[in-house]
Amino acid sequence: MKKEKRDKIVKEEEALGKAPFIIAWMSFIPVLGIFFALIAIMIFLSTEKEGKKRLSIIAFIGFIYSVIVFTIFAYYELQRYTVPTA
Repeated sequence: MKKEKRDKIVKEEEALGKAPFIIAWMSFIPVLGIFFALIAIMIFLSTEKEGKKRLSIIAFIGFIYSVIVFTIFAYYELQRYTVPTA
């Protein structure tokens, strides 16, 4: 019984926590999300705790999403100033 309790305590200590996941989910904010994704990726690279893979997937998808949204915004903004209207 004591061994199971000790294993449970050790497992709880190895969990990543909520803060890195909140930062990773903030990577879906357009434009600012790129910086949050980079922070989450740095946390991913510097930790050996449980939940590392899930954190990396969320941060990577958020990074790609932010880059795509920023690219679309930039494209339409450039079109507004470079393409003459009829």
